[in-house]
Amino acid sequence: LAAAIRQFWDVRGYRQEGCDWLQALLALGGAEQGCAPLVRARALAAAANLAYGVGDYEQASRWAEQGHMLSAQLDYQHGIALALNVQAMIAADKDDLDGAETFYDEALSLFRSLGDGRRMAGVLGNLGNIAYFQRDFKGTIGRYAEVAALVRPLGDAVMTSQMLSNLGSILTEVGDLDRAVEVLEESLLYARESGAGVQTANALSRSEE
Repeated sequence: LAAAIRQFWDVRGYRQEGCDWLQALLALGGAEQGCAPLVRARALAAAANLAYGVGDYEQASRWAEQGHMLSAQLDYQHGIALALNVQAMIAADKDDLDGAETFYDEALSLFRSLGDGRRMAGVLGNLGNIAYFQRDFKGTIGRYAEVAALVRPLGDAVMTSQMLSNLGSILTEVGDLDRAVEVLEESLLYARESGAGVQTANALSRSEE
């Protein structure tokens, strides 16, 4: 249950609460305590994402590595890809852009083979972030626009708002203000539709910029 509601904790701003629950549950033990290995692998993936979200890179990395190892033993491809994605985000934040890109490319390949469009979009968005860090603004805009087009039909208002918010921010930075306003207004609509406070705040703050 804790693993399943990870996204709720994430988008509603309860990341630390989620981390605390998952840390306590993971400490109870694994298969020897009656926890199915696949359930634990999913919990590790959720915990790693939430720990990253609160800036605890050490714990996020530890859980991602454990999740990667267990998922590989189970041939749980989603778990492997989720672990790679967290490892990529940590690498990017530590300015290891080449390492981050390698992790993202591996994760993207797995998500593509699994037909997981939502997570493909997330990784493509993160690759857009890498392009931004490399000051490739044209590439960044192209990635963000591609992801926004990909996620709209998926019905994921949170991710759509986030990608549009990112796109609006970079358009503002390069001086394309008319398009930026249009994109950020659309981002705000999706954020309010989702009820996600974090995304609504992002869209509003970037609109004010």
